[in-house]
Amino acid sequence: MTFKDIDLIENEMQLLTSLLEPPAIPPLTCILDYWNKKDYVQKLCKGIDHLVKFYNLSGDYKFLSVLDKMTEDINGDVCYANYQQYNEETIKRYSKDVLTVCSHYQDTEKLVNFVKKLNQTDMDNLLEAVNDWDESFITTQTIIDFVQLGRFLTSINNYSSTIEQTFKTLNDILSYIDTLLKQKEYADIISYFQTCLSALPGIQRLYLELTDKEESKRTKIFHIINKSSLKITEAYHQHLQQNNSKIYDVCVKTEKGGQYNYHNLHELRDRARLIEYSGNERNVQRKYTKDEEKQFLRCFVSLVDVIENMLDNLNHLNAMGYPTIEKYSENEYKYSFT
Repeated sequence: MTFKDIDLIENEMQLLTSLLEPPAIPPLTCILDYWNKKDYVQKLCKGIDHLVKFYNLSGDYKFLSVLDKMTEDINGDVCYANYQQYNEETIKRYSKDVLTVCSHYQDTEKLVNFVKKLNQTDMDNLLEAVNDWDESFITTQTIIDFVQLGRFLTSINNYSSTIEQTFKTLNDILSYIDTLLKQKEYADIISYFQTCLSALPGIQRLYLELTDKEESKRTKIFHIINKSSLKITEAYHQHLQQNNSKIYDVCVKTEKGGQYNYHNLHELRDRARLIEYSGNERNVQRKYTKDEEKQFLRCFVSLVDVIENMLDNLNHLNAMGYPTIEKYSENEYKYSFT
């Protein structure tokens, strides 16, 4: 039996119903409903199947692959049984929005995978950096939407990690997605999947530039800690009520040719704290172990703290008129933490 137009199935089924035995009507109606919605069903099955694998869920989900690969040669009973299971376990249990999110795990796979490797610090850095980015390439609003989508997906990822693997099912994840979608902050989250996917190359480019900058600062910190010298320097600031006001600074030089004053060290200290506590783990080859790097970062933070206190004391003494402190600027101090 064939139908000239798939959209006319319902009308033609009404004509056929009177000619069929009652037991044959439900299976035939079910099978025809599948073929009428085939494109949507297969897209959703791909998405749910990807989500099942993404979170390594427990349970029997063979019906997903069966319906996804269904052809006209498949036995009608097979189609009927699997489509019934599909309806009972997905369509009748979850809202359309929840199922739409499922489908996006497949059609925006690159986006979902990219978000998974980011952490909160990465998201914050993207928000901070986009203000200086070329808006013709990627807009601030796109990054804001991406960060919001990232929070949504990360929340699901974090929830998944709290459930014992043996008992983690599709219902656990989809029920949690349903809970998230009811929150006001995620009211428009579904629309962000496609818009952020379109902008993904630009987002990844911005992320890589930020990563390169972080690696550069990390390298500078390690160069300072490895072997460098420190000298107290003098500078003069012009004030309205004073001709010249002398202040003390430092000049830190590394073996690699780097040269840093207190302002530079202050910025690097902020970055060292972020690197240490953010948990950012880059997939790059390292000279030192993770524990060694953390120790170096702590040493650097402590070093800058000492320099900061020293400069505060020197400048305070200078303001009080102690000329003898000038001798400190004549010496150069060398140090190494390795």
